[in-house]
Amino acid sequence: MKEYFFKIKYFDIGNIQKDIFFTEPLVYKGDYKAFNNGWSLNSSEKNALKIDYISFRFFEGRINEGQTPYELSFYSNQKKIMSSMTGLVQNDQFVFLHPPREKIFAKLEFSPFPLVRFPLEKNKVWKEKITIPEQWSSDLMKWRGNLEIEFEYKITGREKRNYVIEAKSLNEKIKTSAIFYYNEEGFSKLIFNNYDKSRMIFELDNEK
Repeated sequence: MKEYFFKIKYFDIGNIQKDIFFTEPLVYKGDYKAFNNGWSLNSSEKNALKIDYISFRFFEGRINEGQTPYELSFYSNQKKIMSSMTGLVQNDQFVFLHPPREKIFAKLEFSPFPLVRFPLEKNKVWKEKITIPEQWSSDLMKWRGNLEIEFEYKITGREKRNYVIEAKSLNEKIKTSAIFYYNEEGFSKLIFNNYDKSRMIFELDNEK
């Protein structure tokens, strides 16, 4: 199966670009947060490995009530650091993709997920709701029970062969937004503006 490699860019709350590093060895904590070390913006940590790429590799079969399984992997240079499995929904009505949500990427749980609804037409608008369990709460974002966020998506135009889809949160307290570039082969660029004012960009670099 093909593997699609995306370059990662991370900008902090001051819009300053920073590299993301992974530290070894991994220490398993035994809960849903998986590891109590790993992602960092500090290159001086021992055994820090700069993350250059995130990749998506799709498989045959079905998981999670009919989703197409795919592997999210992180690379430092040519070395695969770690990977996880999640699901893609793709049919004649829409395409829905889970972004990475480990450690520093956990904030993407609150941003619009990559989603397109067919047919693709300029100025098309739709809304989607997600429910986030309490287990995703953190020091920056605390709540009890389930948190519901509604997002609005709009196809704002074309850029070369890509449709440009802009999305935003309609929640008064959680202000997030995203821009997705999509063509007949899939997503080529993902821009996430997160609730803590940071920004993440994943841009397709190559495939093999």
